[in-house]
Amino acid sequence: MGKEQHIVTVKKTVQLTPTVKGMELELPEGAQLSFKSGQYLDIGLTDPKNRELEGEWSGFSITSSPLQKEYLEIAVSKRGPFTQELHETVVGSTLEIRGPEGDFVYEPSQDGEPVFIAGGIGITPIMSMLRYLCDLQFPAPATLIYSCRSFEDVIFFPELLGMDSRWEGFTAHFTLTRSSPTDWEGATRRVDQPMLEETISDPADKSYYICGPQEMMLMLTYCLRDMGVSKEQIATELW
Repeated sequence: MGKEQHIVTVKKTVQLTPTVKGMELELPEGAQLSFKSGQYLDIGLTDPKNRELEGEWSGFSITSSPLQKEYLEIAVSKRGPFTQELHETVVGSTLEIRGPEGDFVYEPSQDGEPVFIAGGIGITPIMSMLRYLCDLQFPAPATLIYSCRSFEDVIFFPELLGMDSRWEGFTAHFTLTRSSPTDWEGATRRVDQPMLEETISDPADKSYYICGPQEMMLMLTYCLRDMGVSKEQIATELW
């Protein structure tokens, strides 16, 4: 799968959280981009307002399924001058993309029932994996554990809840670490070894995909190793 470069059009935007915007990117007529779920694109601004950003590129996970051929989706979190300007991009604008890139990928042929663990914006590459498996109606059980600071930070919440009903065998677990609504029914603590042991049966028989802050990924990797999981069964991506 080679790296491609295209000028794409922003087809649609949606405010996913107060700081994260989703974007649908339309490829040129007749063009398609093949990628594996979990990969990312490098994105450049074709006409930046801030001229210091001219020629700058930044990586963004593809959140759409590889089976979605009409457009690509990304999610943009405001974290600096580049993402601030990209976040403000309006429908009809153009962007430059190149890719796909990245080795944090999931293939349905891989051994072990998948367990996906995400922290905050780390849900983005995992969302591509989940949408892909939902499209395939993946027959084996699959589990998501998703941790955010507050309910306002949870990205794709309605869709993830809907996957429970559309995809038999999929279970989503949410936990909030700083604040939660009064009617919140999920967990209210950090993902730790006790939570993993409560949520995952036969942990050594699963495969793991973890994306989030470095401290979280390192800690959970050590926890899984203590639970009998080999390092070959754990894939991580820093966000």
